[in-house]
This record gives sequence, structure tokens and C-alpha cells, in this order.
Amino acid sequence: MPPPPPLEPSPPRSPQKRGRHALVIGGGMAGLLAARILARFFDRVTIVERDLVEASTRTRAGLPQAAHAHVLLQAGHELLQRWFPDMAQELSRRGAVSVDFGCEFVYAMGAGSLTGVASESRAHGVSRPLLDQAVRSLLTRESRIQFRNEAQVVSPLWHRGRIAGARLRLSRGTVTELDADLVIDASGMGCLSNSWLAPAGFAEPELETVRTCAVAVTREFSLPESATPDWKVALIPPSPPDVPRAAIASMIERRRWQVTLFEYGGSSASGKPSEFVSFAESLARPELLRFLREARPLGSPRIQLCPVSIRRRFEHLARYPGGLLPVGDALCAPNPVHAQGLTLAALEARALEETLEGSELTGRNLSEAYFRRCADVIDAAWRFGNLCDLGFSRVEAERPKDARALVGSLRALRERAVADADVARRLLDAVQLCAPLGADRDA
Repeated sequence: MPPPPPLEPSPPRSPQKRGRHALVIGGGMAGLLAARILARFFDRVTIVERDLVEASTRTRAGLPQAAHAHVLLQAGHELLQRWFPDMAQELSRRGAVSVDFGCEFVYAMGAGSLTGVASESRAHGVSRPLLDQAVRSLLTRESRIQFRNEAQVVSPLWHRGRIAGARLRLSRGTVTELDADLVIDASGMGCLSNSWLAPAGFAEPELETVRTCAVAVTREFSLPESATPDWKVALIPPSPPDVPRAAIASMIERRRWQVTLFEYGGSSASGKPSEFVSFAESLARPELLRFLREARPLGSPRIQLCPVSIRRRFEHLARYPGGLLPVGDALCAPNPVHAQGLTLAALEARALEETLEGSELTGRNLSEAYFRRCADVIDAAWRFGNLCDLGFSRVEAERPKDARALVGSLRALRERAVADADVARRLLDAVQLCAPLGADRDA
């Protein structure tokens, strides 16, 4: 691999300085992107990660989902390109594959397949560990951002009713304190800071859940160059109410391929190599079947339970402590079937950036504005995923009265999209989280 480029200056400072120090709990994608934004507004940013994050691209203990296929959708890709102008160069240097999200991305539904048209916008096919590694590498070149690995947050620091930092336990067992003007909770689905609220007299946010009991099974493949398909990323969504299975297939670094199969309920999903192909064949998608006929497996399948999607409604809280904001899965952990997680993390980072740029916002007004912005971007992804998920009777969730009609409208929309280019464009924009479906025109 070629050597990295020289150290670059930190991102330009915002004229609206927010403080001396910001603390980010969690070094996954949501935390990394939040740190990139915070470096514009604070003198120092510290990312605290409980794992030992190594230079390799092995899946680490705190991020088991990284072993499965991930897709940074178009909306997320455009934001990363803006925040990291050298991202394409960094990913290419590490062996990632260039992808045209116009004509090399396929949305393969039961009614037919959708692709866009060739574009000048290039994304990359990449595994989740390598994407995180590339972003982390770019952040290490920024002098205002520091990393503290193998450090566990044990409790918050309070000052006059607001969060003022955190107490950490380091790898040798010693305890230290870090003061901060703003703490970002990127600890993941468990939302570490949620446990801080009740003891301090604050209500916890309302929790919405969609229990799919999904199982993900992933295997990597190699493919002769002569057999490379005309797509590099394929999303095969489930088709309610009859087909509770889905798949994501993507070319990743070093021209390997990663295929993740999903099943709602997971009653027949298996990590056995002999059953992987038969599982894939049950989707009856010609794109995947042609691929698997030519592909050579690399290693054994990996299996993981994805039992529930969650959304915390922080925007409904009447009171919330200053100095604390959640991001990523702490706010919303969507169903991985829809490949929305990475892009939602980027959209929430943009919401953080826009909120911090508001010079009139301080204290409670800042958190309220942030939660409103996040609710807007989460709404589109959450509703789109639920249009599909709530169509399966085995999924446990509170359903709206018109759930059956909404699921039927999704089926009709997919059928229309195959024959109508304008509908296809709107559907692909919704899949890529570039624009929500219009309730009156689409679903």
C-alpha cells in the first residue's frame, strides 16, 4: 500500500466557537463523523473507545456487525466527500473499488430491477472495517482530534445540572476524569448516557421498537474478472407479505465480494456453508444467482442476530441536560436489511453541524434544535423501512391503523417504478436517503 500523504491542517475553524474541549464516547462511524464536525467548533476533541483499535481491518469486539455487508448510500457518500476531500484518494490507496452509484447500483425487487444512469459521482465499494479505518486515518491528520483507546466511560461528571465530562477507567484499571464542554454519546444501541438521566431527575426518552428477529449470514467470494457483473452493489429488499428474505451484495477492496443474506424470524437461516447458496437461491433474483454460479467462496459464513430496530424519541422530552447529545444508534438503530445505518450517521452529523452553526443556540435551545433536525432526517429512513417491515405478520411492532394499506402502496410503487422512469428515480432517491417519498405522490 502506498504511504499516506503528509499531515494536513485541521478543518477551518467556525467563527462560532463552542468551547475548549468536546468528548466523543465511541469510535464507530457515528463518533468519528461527529468528531470531524466538532473540530470546527472546539479547541480539542477526544474520542474515547473501549476497544483496542488496531491498524488491521479485522472486525473488533465492539463492532460485530462490521463483518457483514455495509453500503454507504449516496446521501452519506456526498457528505463524506465534503468533509473529507481526500476520502476517494485514501480509499483507493487502501484498495477500495470505485462505484458509479448511477449505473453500477441495482435495487433488485420482486417486480424487477432498478438502476440509475451513469454519473460523474463516484463512490467506493468497501468493507465496514476498511471504511472506518480510512476515516480514522484521515482524522489522525487533524491536530485538534485525539484518540483514547481501551478506555471505558464509567460515569458522567455533572456541574450545575449539566453534563460536564466523564469519568474513565483506563486499560490498567486506573480512573481519570475528562472535563468537556460537550459530550457526544456515540456508544451505540445501548445508549450509555440514557442511564444517566433518571438518577439526575430527567425522564428517559420514549422508545419505539420494531422486533424483526432478523438473522444476517455473510460470506465473502472471489470472482474471475471475466465474470464480473454489470453492477457492483446490489440491494435485494424483502417483499411483504410473502418473501421475508433480503440480501446485500457488494464488491469490496481487493476485488473481493461480500454477500449478506437476511431472514426475518431467522427460522431457517444457517451459518453452514452448504446451505448458503440454497438460502440465496430462495430469493430467486437472477443477479444473485448468476453471481453465485461463478463465485468462489472465501472462508466460512458468519452469522449474527439482528433482533430489533429501535428509535429513541429525544425530541419529545420536555427537559434534557445541557452538554450532552446522542448520535448514531443511540438515537436510531434501523433494520440493517435496508442498509441505512452508515448514511443516517452522516445525516445526523450534518444535523450536529447545522445546529452548532446557529450562533443564537445555547443550552436547552441547542439540544432542542439538534433533536428536531435529527428527527426530520430519521423520519424518512424510519418510515421507509417500516413500510416494508410492518408487512410481515411475524414482526412485532405497534402498527398504524392503515399499515396494510401502506404496505400495499409500497408494492404498487415498486411495480410502477419498473415501468415509469420518474417513479423509479423517486424510489431510488428514497432508497439512497437523498429525498423522502412524498406521501401524496408515492407511498
